Amino acid sequence: MEENRKIKELTLRIDNLEKRIEEIKKHVYNVENLLEKLVSSMTEPGRYAYDKAVDTLKIAPDELDYTQKRIYDYLLSRGPVGVTAREVSKALGISRSHASAILNEFFREGVVEKIRDQREVKFVISKNKEEMVY
Repeated sequence: MEENRKIKELTLRIDNLEKRIEEIKKHVYNVENLLEKLVSSMTEPGRYAYDKAVDTLKIAPDELDYTQKRIYDYLLSRGPVGVTAREVSKALGISRSHASAILNEFFREGVVEKIRDQREVKFVISKNKEEMVY
Protein backbone atom coordinates (compact mmCIF):
# COMPACT_ATOMS: atom_id res chain seq x y z
CA MET A 1 0.00 0.00 0.00
CA GLU A 2 2.72 2.43 1.03
CA GLU A 3 4.71 1.43 -2.03
CA ASN A 4 1.81 2.24 -4.38
CA ARG A 5 1.43 5.66 -2.82
CA LYS A 6 5.14 6.39 -3.32
CA ILE A 7 4.94 5.27 -6.94
CA LYS A 8 1.97 7.57 -7.55
CA GLU A 9 3.81 10.49 -5.92
CA LEU A 10 6.88 9.87 -8.03
CA THR A 11 4.81 9.59 -11.20
CA LEU A 12 3.11 12.88 -10.40
CA ARG A 13 6.45 14.56 -9.72
CA ILE A 14 7.84 13.24 -13.02
CA ASP A 15 4.82 14.57 -14.90
CA ASN A 16 5.27 17.99 -13.29
CA LEU A 17 8.96 18.02 -14.14
CA GLU A 18 8.24 17.12 -17.76
CA LYS A 19 5.79 20.03 -17.98
CA ARG A 20 8.37 22.40 -16.51
CA ILE A 21 10.99 21.15 -18.98
CA GLU A 22 8.66 21.92 -21.89
CA GLU A 23 8.07 25.44 -20.52
CA ILE A 24 11.81 25.98 -20.15
CA LYS A 25 12.39 24.83 -23.74
CA LYS A 26 9.90 27.43 -24.95
CA HIS A 27 11.63 30.15 -22.93
CA VAL A 28 15.05 29.13 -24.28
CA TYR A 29 13.72 29.27 -27.84
CA ASN A 30 12.33 32.76 -27.24
CA VAL A 31 15.59 33.95 -25.68
CA GLU A 32 17.60 32.58 -28.63
CA ASN A 33 15.38 34.48 -31.06
CA LEU A 34 15.70 37.68 -29.05
CA LEU A 35 19.47 37.32 -28.88
CA GLU A 36 19.69 36.78 -32.62
CA LYS A 37 17.69 39.96 -33.22
CA LEU A 38 19.81 41.87 -30.74
CA VAL A 39 23.09 40.76 -32.31
CA SER A 40 21.74 41.58 -35.76
CA SER A 41 20.77 45.08 -34.70
CA MET A 42 24.15 45.65 -33.02
CA THR A 43 26.13 44.74 -36.13
CA GLU A 44 24.28 46.89 -38.62
CA PRO A 45 27.15 47.12 -41.18
CA GLY A 46 27.59 43.35 -41.12
CA ARG A 47 23.86 42.89 -41.34
CA TYR A 48 23.70 45.15 -44.39
CA ALA A 49 26.53 43.20 -46.00
CA TYR A 50 24.79 39.95 -45.22
CA ASP A 51 21.54 41.11 -46.81
CA LYS A 52 23.37 42.35 -49.91
CA ALA A 53 25.32 39.13 -50.38
CA VAL A 54 22.26 36.99 -49.82
CA ASP A 55 20.52 38.86 -52.65
CA THR A 56 22.92 37.22 -55.10
CA LEU A 57 22.50 33.68 -53.77
CA LYS A 58 20.51 31.19 -55.75
CA ILE A 59 18.64 30.28 -52.59
CA ALA A 60 16.14 32.72 -51.17
CA PRO A 61 17.23 34.53 -47.97
CA ASP A 62 14.34 33.09 -46.01
CA GLU A 63 15.60 29.61 -46.89
CA LEU A 64 18.90 30.23 -45.10
CA ASP A 65 18.87 28.71 -41.67
CA TYR A 66 20.19 30.15 -38.44
CA THR A 67 23.54 28.35 -38.73
CA GLN A 68 24.14 29.55 -42.31
CA LYS A 69 23.52 33.13 -41.18
CA ARG A 70 25.91 32.71 -38.23
CA ILE A 71 28.63 31.28 -40.48
CA TYR A 72 28.29 34.13 -42.96
CA ASP A 73 28.45 36.71 -40.16
CA TYR A 74 31.55 34.97 -38.79
CA LEU A 75 33.18 35.08 -42.22
CA LEU A 76 32.47 38.82 -42.39
CA SER A 77 34.01 39.38 -38.98
CA ARG A 78 37.22 37.58 -39.99
CA GLY A 79 37.68 39.68 -43.14
CA PRO A 80 40.37 38.75 -45.67
CA VAL A 81 42.13 36.41 -43.22
CA GLY A 82 39.67 33.65 -44.04
CA VAL A 83 38.61 30.72 -41.91
CA THR A 84 38.80 26.95 -42.00
CA ALA A 85 35.84 24.69 -41.36
CA ARG A 86 37.55 23.65 -38.11
CA GLU A 87 37.79 27.29 -36.94
CA VAL A 88 34.12 27.85 -37.75
CA SER A 89 33.11 24.70 -35.90
CA LYS A 90 35.01 25.73 -32.77
CA ALA A 91 33.81 29.34 -32.84
CA LEU A 92 30.16 28.50 -33.39
CA GLY A 93 29.94 25.20 -31.54
CA ILE A 94 28.89 23.08 -34.51
CA SER A 95 30.45 19.98 -36.05
CA ARG A 96 33.30 20.43 -38.49
CA SER A 97 31.45 18.44 -41.16
CA HIS A 98 28.37 20.67 -40.83
CA ALA A 99 30.52 23.81 -41.08
CA SER A 100 32.33 22.36 -44.09
CA ALA A 101 29.08 21.50 -45.85
CA ILE A 102 27.73 25.04 -45.45
CA LEU A 103 31.04 26.65 -46.48
CA ASN A 104 31.15 24.46 -49.59
CA GLU A 105 27.57 25.41 -50.39
CA PHE A 106 28.58 29.07 -50.13
CA PHE A 107 31.52 28.28 -52.45
CA ARG A 108 29.23 26.71 -55.06
CA GLU A 109 26.98 29.77 -54.85
CA GLY A 110 29.95 32.11 -55.35
CA VAL A 111 29.67 33.72 -51.92
CA VAL A 112 33.14 32.57 -50.80
CA GLU A 113 36.43 31.60 -52.40
CA LYS A 114 38.67 28.74 -51.34
CA ILE A 115 42.32 29.42 -50.58
CA ARG A 116 44.73 26.55 -50.02
CA ASP A 117 46.96 27.18 -46.99
CA GLN A 118 49.38 24.25 -46.75
CA ARG A 119 47.16 21.35 -45.70
CA GLU A 120 44.09 23.43 -44.89
CA VAL A 121 41.49 25.10 -47.03
CA LYS A 122 40.46 28.58 -45.96
CA PHE A 123 37.27 30.27 -47.02
CA VAL A 124 37.09 34.03 -47.60
CA ILE A 125 34.30 36.27 -48.83
CA SER A 126 34.52 36.50 -52.63
CA LYS A 127 35.97 39.67 -54.12
CA ASN A 128 32.70 40.62 -55.79
CA LYS A 129 30.96 40.20 -52.44
CA GLU A 130 33.57 42.40 -50.71
CA GLU A 131 32.73 45.20 -53.11
CA MET A 132 29.15 45.02 -51.95
CA VAL A 133 30.23 44.81 -48.31
CA TYR A 134 32.52 47.84 -48.21
